Amino acid sequence: MTTYPSWAAGLLSLPLLVVRIFAADAAPPPPEVRIVSPPGGSVFAESSDILVLAGVKDSDGPVLTVQFFANGASLGVVTNQFPGPSVIDPPGPTAGAGAFPDNLLDFLSINPFHFTWHDAPAGHHVLTALATDSRGASAISDPVEITVLDFTPPAIVT
Repeated sequence: MTTYPSWAAGLLSLPLLVVRIFAADAAPPPPEVRIVSPPGGSVFAESSDILVLAGVKDSDGPVLTVQFFANGASLGVVTNQFPGPSVIDPPGPTAGAGAFPDNLLDFLSINPFHFTWHDAPAGHHVLTALATDSRGASAISDPVEITVLDFTPPAIVT
Protein backbone atom coordinates (compact mmCIF):
# COMPACT_ATOMS: atom_id res chain seq x y z
CA MET A 1 0.00 0.00 0.00
CA THR A 2 1.28 3.42 -0.98
CA THR A 3 1.03 6.21 1.52
CA TYR A 4 0.94 9.90 0.67
CA PRO A 5 1.59 12.89 2.88
CA SER A 6 -1.57 14.51 4.23
CA TRP A 7 -1.16 17.62 2.07
CA ALA A 8 -1.21 15.51 -1.15
CA ALA A 9 -4.65 14.05 -0.42
CA GLY A 10 -6.41 17.06 -1.97
CA LEU A 11 -4.33 16.85 -5.12
CA LEU A 12 -5.44 13.33 -5.85
CA SER A 13 -9.10 14.37 -5.89
CA LEU A 14 -8.72 17.37 -8.25
CA PRO A 15 -10.58 17.08 -11.55
CA LEU A 16 -8.44 16.63 -14.59
CA LEU A 17 -8.37 19.60 -16.94
CA VAL A 18 -7.59 18.77 -20.56
CA VAL A 19 -6.59 21.61 -22.84
CA ARG A 20 -6.69 21.01 -26.58
CA ILE A 21 -5.02 23.47 -28.88
CA PHE A 22 -6.31 23.68 -32.43
CA ALA A 23 -4.71 25.33 -35.42
CA ALA A 24 -6.18 28.69 -36.33
CA ASP A 25 -9.07 28.65 -38.76
CA ALA A 26 -8.04 28.39 -42.35
CA ALA A 27 -8.12 31.57 -44.39
CA PRO A 28 -11.50 32.24 -45.95
CA PRO A 29 -11.81 31.03 -49.52
CA PRO A 30 -11.24 33.81 -52.04
CA PRO A 31 -13.99 34.94 -54.37
CA GLU A 32 -14.03 33.85 -57.99
CA VAL A 33 -13.85 36.56 -60.63
CA ARG A 34 -13.58 36.56 -64.39
CA ILE A 35 -13.93 39.13 -67.12
CA VAL A 36 -16.95 38.14 -69.18
CA SER A 37 -16.78 41.09 -71.54
CA PRO A 38 -15.06 42.01 -73.71
CA PRO A 39 -14.07 38.57 -74.92
CA GLY A 40 -10.39 37.92 -75.52
CA GLY A 41 -9.22 38.92 -78.98
CA SER A 42 -11.69 41.80 -79.29
CA VAL A 43 -10.64 44.73 -81.46
CA PHE A 44 -11.73 48.33 -80.88
CA ALA A 45 -11.10 51.67 -82.54
CA GLU A 46 -8.84 54.13 -80.75
CA SER A 47 -10.67 56.42 -78.28
CA SER A 48 -13.50 53.89 -77.94
CA ASP A 49 -15.43 53.52 -74.72
CA ILE A 50 -14.98 49.87 -73.71
CA LEU A 51 -17.41 48.22 -71.29
CA VAL A 52 -15.51 45.81 -69.02
CA LEU A 53 -17.83 43.40 -67.21
CA ALA A 54 -16.78 41.06 -64.39
CA GLY A 55 -18.68 37.97 -63.27
CA VAL A 56 -18.14 37.19 -59.57
CA LYS A 57 -18.96 34.37 -57.18
CA ASP A 58 -18.22 34.04 -53.46
CA SER A 59 -19.21 31.12 -51.25
CA ASP A 60 -18.87 32.80 -47.87
CA GLY A 61 -20.28 36.30 -48.27
CA PRO A 62 -20.64 39.19 -50.65
CA VAL A 63 -18.01 40.56 -52.98
CA LEU A 64 -17.56 44.19 -51.93
CA THR A 65 -15.26 45.63 -54.60
CA VAL A 66 -13.88 44.85 -58.02
CA GLN A 67 -10.89 46.81 -59.28
CA PHE A 68 -10.30 46.84 -63.03
CA PHE A 69 -6.83 46.99 -64.61
CA ALA A 70 -5.35 47.50 -68.07
CA ASN A 71 -1.71 46.45 -68.43
CA GLY A 72 -1.38 46.43 -64.64
CA ALA A 73 -2.55 50.04 -64.21
CA SER A 74 -5.78 50.61 -62.32
CA LEU A 75 -8.69 51.83 -64.42
CA GLY A 76 -11.01 52.18 -61.42
CA VAL A 77 -12.78 50.47 -58.53
CA VAL A 78 -16.46 49.55 -58.39
CA THR A 79 -18.00 49.16 -54.92
CA ASN A 80 -21.00 46.90 -54.37
CA GLN A 81 -23.77 49.14 -53.02
CA PHE A 82 -26.05 46.15 -52.36
CA PRO A 83 -23.82 43.59 -50.60
CA GLY A 84 -26.06 40.54 -50.71
CA PRO A 85 -25.04 37.05 -51.79
CA SER A 86 -22.55 37.25 -54.63
CA VAL A 87 -23.33 34.86 -57.42
CA ILE A 88 -23.31 37.19 -60.38
CA ASP A 89 -22.74 35.49 -63.68
CA PRO A 90 -24.21 36.18 -67.08
CA PRO A 91 -27.51 34.36 -67.55
CA GLY A 92 -28.33 32.17 -70.49
CA PRO A 93 -26.51 29.54 -72.49
CA THR A 94 -23.56 31.81 -73.29
CA ALA A 95 -22.54 32.19 -69.63
CA GLY A 96 -18.80 31.97 -69.39
CA ALA A 97 -18.32 31.84 -73.14
CA GLY A 98 -17.34 35.50 -73.32
CA ALA A 99 -20.38 36.44 -75.39
CA PHE A 100 -23.25 38.62 -74.23
CA PRO A 101 -26.58 36.99 -73.43
CA ASP A 102 -29.70 38.35 -75.14
CA ASN A 103 -30.81 40.04 -71.93
CA LEU A 104 -27.58 41.96 -71.29
CA LEU A 105 -29.35 45.09 -70.08
CA ASP A 106 -31.17 43.05 -67.44
CA PHE A 107 -27.87 41.52 -66.40
CA LEU A 108 -26.18 44.92 -66.14
CA SER A 109 -29.00 46.22 -63.96
CA ILE A 110 -28.27 43.56 -61.29
CA ASN A 111 -24.48 43.35 -61.71
CA PRO A 112 -22.72 46.25 -60.05
CA PHE A 113 -19.34 45.14 -61.33
CA HIS A 114 -18.99 46.77 -64.70
CA PHE A 115 -16.76 49.62 -65.69
CA THR A 116 -16.51 51.78 -68.80
CA TRP A 117 -12.97 52.51 -69.94
CA HIS A 118 -13.30 55.85 -71.71
CA ASP A 119 -11.02 56.87 -74.59
CA ALA A 120 -8.95 53.69 -74.64
CA PRO A 121 -5.58 54.37 -76.29
CA ALA A 122 -4.30 52.43 -79.28
CA GLY A 123 -2.27 49.33 -78.52
CA HIS A 124 -2.38 45.82 -77.15
CA HIS A 125 -3.99 45.73 -73.70
CA VAL A 126 -4.27 43.05 -71.02
CA LEU A 127 -7.37 43.44 -68.85
CA THR A 128 -7.74 41.93 -65.37
CA ALA A 129 -10.11 42.34 -62.45
CA LEU A 130 -9.37 42.03 -58.72
CA ALA A 131 -12.35 41.04 -56.54
CA THR A 132 -12.33 41.50 -52.74
CA ASP A 133 -14.98 40.00 -50.48
CA SER A 134 -16.42 40.99 -47.10
CA ARG A 135 -13.77 38.96 -45.23
CA GLY A 136 -10.86 40.60 -47.03
CA ALA A 137 -10.06 37.64 -49.27
CA SER A 138 -9.25 38.59 -52.84
CA ALA A 139 -8.59 37.00 -56.20
CA ILE A 140 -7.57 38.24 -59.61
CA SER A 141 -9.15 37.15 -62.87
CA ASP A 142 -7.39 35.44 -65.72
CA PRO A 143 -6.14 38.05 -68.20
CA VAL A 144 -8.16 39.03 -71.25
CA GLU A 145 -6.21 40.45 -74.17
CA ILE A 146 -7.73 43.08 -76.46
CA THR A 147 -6.43 45.36 -79.19
CA VAL A 148 -7.26 49.00 -79.77
CA LEU A 149 -6.36 50.08 -83.31
CA ASP A 150 -5.23 53.52 -84.40
CA PHE A 151 -7.61 54.42 -87.21
CA THR A 152 -5.93 57.67 -88.15
CA PRO A 153 -7.19 58.53 -91.63
CA PRO A 154 -4.47 58.85 -94.25
CA ALA A 155 -3.34 62.34 -95.14
CA ILE A 156 -4.91 63.71 -98.29
CA VAL A 157 -2.34 65.21 -100.64
CA THR A 158 -3.65 67.68 -103.19
